[in-house]
Amino acid sequence: TGDAVIDLHSHNSMNPFWSATDNADEQGLRVYVVVGNIDTNRPRALARVGVYGHHMPIPLSAVFEGQIPFTEATS
Repeated sequence: TGDAVIDLHSHNSMNPFWSATDNADEQGLRVYVVVGNIDTNRPRALARVGVYGHHMPIPLSAVFEGQIPFTEATS
């Protein structure tokens, strides 16, 4: 995972959010995406850029090109 550029994970049927575990684990230099509500027709997602433990939200359009399969969630 040291060479990863994007780290994407799911919170399954829950809303997407940045958990305390996510905050503790996401300490690298990369883009992080969390997807939720995957049991629906409109999965939702959040994205952020991480720089060694410091995080800043970014729009999904900064990560995905064209039509994306997720709806932008609010944090």
